[in-house]
Amino acid sequence: EGLVENDQGGLELPQTPSNRVTYLWAANSEEGTVSKIDTETGRELGRYVSALRLDNSMPDSLEPCPVLRNQTPRGNCPSRTAVDLRGDVWVANRAFSAQGSVTKIADKDCVDRNGNGTIETSSDVNGNGVIDLNDPREFLGEADECILFTTKIGGIQSIPRALAIDPFAPVRGVGSVWVGAWNENRYFQVDAATGAVIRTVNVPHNPYGAVMDRFGTLWSIDLGSSNTDIGPPRGLVSIVSNSDPAQIGGPF
Repeated sequence: EGLVENDQGGLELPQTPSNRVTYLWAANSEEGTVSKIDTETGRELGRYVSALRLDNSMPDSLEPCPVLRNQTPRGNCPSRTAVDLRGDVWVANRAFSAQGSVTKIADKDCVDRNGNGTIETSSDVNGNGVIDLNDPREFLGEADECILFTTKIGGIQSIPRALAIDPFAPVRGVGSVWVGAWNENRYFQVDAATGAVIRTVNVPHNPYGAVMDRFGTLWSIDLGSSNTDIGPPRGLVSIVSNSDPAQIGGPF
């Protein structure tokens, strides 16, 4: 809705004042939440748990994520975020020792799940620019009606990391999101409307970062091969999103 096709065949939003975005989404990894921040004022507009707990294989939604490497891995440990063409955010939850996942949080199209005629969601009620986790009026946890769904990615310790929006497939303009599971060497294509996993694609590396280009090709990259996590990438891989079976190119 509201998308136009440019001269190169890509989808984009028309440049009008009505769709100017003045906020960002930031993952608070240690806390297990995601913040919506006004980029013009720096004020926090809302804060949301990064995952809905679907069963006991997943951490509690507010279980803290360790900061130091020698601490016991726990919590959802959100990291990558990606904003789709509707302004909704997707967040990948690494959950190092548990079930990893991806969650979709709505910008505006929230769902009145309890049918009371009101969207109950996080907001800065007292106007101090910071969401108070201890104030149920400001932070609703898993009851927040702008948290649309959480989808499991792979198995235990899959460690979802790479994340990219795909506006082309399976339905152009609605699209999907690609989530790379670091420990499973594969991508999961998740339907943007339902949260269902459409398919999985194995890749010859550990997905660390990803981006979708305007031609519908997903580009995936790994970390460097050094022990310090610093160094040149080990390889670049491409996946043509609407091909069946998946067309994989690389490493480049």
